[in-house]
Amino acid sequence: MNLKRTPEAIIFEKLYPEEYNSFGCGPGGVGDWFVPDRMWNLSVRDACRQHDHDYRFGIGASDEHRKICDQRMKENMHIIVHEKSDSWILKQARHVRINTYYCFVRTCGGGSYWGER
Repeated sequence: MNLKRTPEAIIFEKLYPEEYNSFGCGPGGVGDWFVPDRMWNLSVRDACRQHDHDYRFGIGASDEHRKICDQRMKENMHIIVHEKSDSWILKQARHVRINTYYCFVRTCGGGSYWGER
């Protein structure tokens, strides 16, 4: 699967695998219940790991950079769903859920983005 990953995230994953593997879709705590790593039993965690790395360590610190990070997460989720969904109906439902995740991160993710820097 060819996710859109930054070279920095690939290197970070190799150097710090435990920390990289701790990244995920939700904001932590109770928020993980609302934003799970799985969409109807399909993991989209790899998209969220890249996104978490982008927010914490990505090169750039601007609203435009944040938008690029969020867009990459959305595109990576679509790649995962497209390549790993067996059921047509689940694929459609997952694409709708991706848009929900994207809207949520665009609306509520600013505090996390700026707080990680």
